[in-house]
Amino acid sequence: MPIRELRVGAIRATVAPMSEPGPQPKPSAASPRAAGVAVSATRGTERLRVLVRATLLLLGVCAVGTVGYKLIGGPTATWLDAAYMTGITLTTVGYEEVIDLSGSPSGRIFTLALLVSGVGTFVYFFSQIMGFIVEGSLDRFYVRLRMQRHIASLTDHYIVCGASHTGVHVVEELRRARRSVVLVDRDSDAAHAAYDASAGGLACVVGDATDDDILRQAGIERARGLVACFSSDKDNLIVAFSARALAPGLRIVCRCVDDRVAPKIRHAGADAVISPNSIGGLRMVSELVRPISVSYFDSMVRAHDGELALEELTVRRETALDGMTLRELRSARGVDVLVVALHDEEAESRGERRWRHNPDGAAELRAGTTMVFVGGAVARAELERLAAAPKQV
Repeated sequence: MPIRELRVGAIRATVAPMSEPGPQPKPSAASPRAAGVAVSATRGTERLRVLVRATLLLLGVCAVGTVGYKLIGGPTATWLDAAYMTGITLTTVGYEEVIDLSGSPSGRIFTLALLVSGVGTFVYFFSQIMGFIVEGSLDRFYVRLRMQRHIASLTDHYIVCGASHTGVHVVEELRRARRSVVLVDRDSDAAHAAYDASAGGLACVVGDATDDDILRQAGIERARGLVACFSSDKDNLIVAFSARALAPGLRIVCRCVDDRVAPKIRHAGADAVISPNSIGGLRMVSELVRPISVSYFDSMVRAHDGELALEELTVRRETALDGMTLRELRSARGVDVLVVALHDEEAESRGERRWRHNPDGAAELRAGTTMVFVGGAVARAELERLAAAPKQV
């Protein structure tokens, strides 16, 4: 057994006794209405496979009939004549025979055999086509195809695993922040409900997020971050482990109900572990003792288009922001933002503080520094452009 499967098995065995999330829903087959909005092995896909088999079977019968009539007709018969004879036989049209079978008992026997086998195949083929169209599988197939192409075109997007109440709120907040999102859930009805709530603007993948292939369908290699918010700590842990193995540089945030499991989820690869109960308690206390401050920061974090918002941006090496001071950023570049703080993970190794609050204009932006700032959508877009542009020598 592969080492990866042994480790996943050990993870399940370790977490299961500690977390009691209740019975987990089994992967459900995609319903006809949800199949049109989700990438999954749905009934429409199965119907398409049957249609492909029926097409190959019909083509095989046509090929056998054409070759057979060519041999029966001899050198005077062309391949077009043989194909014509096959066509009028299978469709039972009965036009004039271009290959004379009156003096060929073997030709008549071959025609009877072709009628018995070929007509049945022909009827089966068209019945599959009609079923494919009547059940709406054709429309759903093209919708899924468009969604696959849309997901394949995404980069720096966010993957949300789990369409629970928490997952739905995560999707709403990411979309409000104008971030590209792909929702992954094993329940097709839950995925369809989220798709409807987004007015068709949400990409969905129906499948088990603990499966590597499902995460690849969601474009995990190109994603910027992943949120695992299943009700089961066991599932969140395995998703974190799988996601870290597939995308080592991915930012992973996981939901955790049992605080005892949180260290295991971090060890599996999560960058942050969030306890809804703990966060809820902190928020309730803040609402009690500092309601105005909470309301202010909440409005900054959840600002809509055109409003000032609290944002962050990390400086990458050899980009336009690398080595630039805040004074140069404001004057030369004309970026109108209020820099609240600078965060540098490597500052302590240089004998400096990790956080620099209210930095002055001489503060230098270095690779790896994260800038926490307040600004509008235009300023954020300009900063993101500078963060991606190469450094001018």
